[in-house]
Amino acid sequence: MQDEVDMAARDIIKPLTKIFDQTKHQLTRTERADAERMVEFIENWDGDMNINLVAPTVYQYWLLNFFKTMFNQYEDDINIILAISDNYPFIDFY
Repeated sequence: MQDEVDMAARDIIKPLTKIFDQTKHQLTRTERADAERMVEFIENWDGDMNINLVAPTVYQYWLLNFFKTMFNQYEDDINIILAISDNYPFIDFY
């Protein structure tokens, strides 16, 4: 049996939701409502990457956007950004 738990995801969820709580006032009403719905999926998630769960998709979407924006002031090419972050598999997500 393979382990389907992403330990890094499990460890980052609490800090991620805390950052959202501290910055949500900067979002528009619609953005805030959408983000709050996504946080509902992940705030008590245990990192289980089961294909039938919504939380892993929400987390992967956030992670993809995190990597896409982390280096955008230095590099415009998404392939180079993902290579810098050592995240080649995410190229398939967009």
